[in-house]
Amino acid sequence: MGKMLSEGVTLVEMMVTLATIGVVLSIGVPAVKDLFATNRMSAATNDLVTTLHVARNEAVKGAEQVVICASTRWNDAEPDCTLDTLVDGWIVFVDINRNGARDAGDELILAHGPLAADITLTSPATFVLFSSTGRPSIGQSDIPDIDFLLCDGRGNTSTGGVTAGRLVTMTRTGRPQVIAKGNRVDCPG
Repeated sequence: MGKMLSEGVTLVEMMVTLATIGVVLSIGVPAVKDLFATNRMSAATNDLVTTLHVARNEAVKGAEQVVICASTRWNDAEPDCTLDTLVDGWIVFVDINRNGARDAGDELILAHGPLAADITLTSPATFVLFSSTGRPSIGQSDIPDIDFLLCDGRGNTSTGGVTAGRLVTMTRTGRPQVIAKGNRVDCPG
């Protein structure tokens, strides 16, 4: 019996291999991109909810007014509120004189940088005040809930049974709740 020598692969074998790789990549790459987008959305939502909890807890614990406000100068040595949106960054501070602005003597509790570039954050105001009882306000007493809508380029597409966007709603008691299903999450796109 003679020995068979293999010199390489045939053209048909190579084409089948390339076709298989193409199919795997066409399925896998979008799934991985969606996974990364979902993780960025979860991180942004968690950061916002954590900030709301911290601000409320500090207000109740210290029996002081605590403010969350938009700040593009969140990383300065002495950051203050700016007239930007929360997506660009925010700070949380104890508002000793209850004027809604960070002044000398107002303790900085937390500073947060901008959200991921593809995430938008829509809210009814650029600040939230928490009273010493933990009740939130945006300067208007007739608003029953304060809603923060987080969206990305995926709009309202469904990802695993929930929408790509998230709604963080805060009732008059100051407790935030994340909503990821239903018609209340209304992201453009």
